[in-house]
Amino acid sequence: MEQTSMGAEGFEHSQWLSSLDQYKEELGSLKGRLTEISRQNISHEAAIELEQFENRFRVQRDNIDRLRHDIKQNRNVYRDLDAHQQAPSETEAAYALLGEAFQAEVQAVQELSSAFQQFSGLLS
Repeated sequence: MEQTSMGAEGFEHSQWLSSLDQYKEELGSLKGRLTEISRQNISHEAAIELEQFENRFRVQRDNIDRLRHDIKQNRNVYRDLDAHQQAPSETEAAYALLGEAFQAEVQAVQELSSAFQQFSGLLS
């Protein structure tokens, strides 16, 4: 596995955490819009879909929280290494998996946001 410097990993950890914060804020805004819509006179079917979106928002917020925790733990392992010490292969593997998990979470939140925007546009 290719050795990267802690600076690169630390920078990427920070980027991931910052992006996840932004996506969590976006989910909060979408939840606010959901609350506004739920106060309107909507059909029973629309109310069921709103509940499903609310559940999906909750799942994604939980996923973000878990991923943030895992990223912070991985970052701490890298921080604890001496300047010239190579990270253990399992730490590097975890780092690579975190990158994949981050990309998957970004895609999931973007797809959820798009689906909700489309749904809420139909109700406006």
